[in-house]
Amino acid sequence: MADSIALALFRSGSLIALLNLRFLSALLLSYEPRGACIMTTQTKRGRAQDRARVAGGQDHEVRYEAEKEGVSRGEVKDAIKQVGNSRKKVEAKLEG
Repeated sequence: MADSIALALFRSGSLIALLNLRFLSALLLSYEPRGACIMTTQTKRGRAQDRARVAGGQDHEVRYEAEKEGVSRGEVKDAIKQVGNSRKKVEAKLEG
């Protein structure tokens, strides 16, 4: 059916309409439903690097570190500002 429409548009001299139709048909043929998309997996290295750091802008991370070390959230944020966001350095600063 699309070919007959394309042929009619071509004969009528409407080249733009023909190109639009070809574009839309190519778009529809390349469509994949959301569930069929391939998800990229996060590498083991990326997760390990994420655990090695304390994101000072993330309340849940600051709260977790504060509860773990038995200090206030403000102290955790201050430690991050002083020694950087390395989890080991932040924990060492809070302990000592």
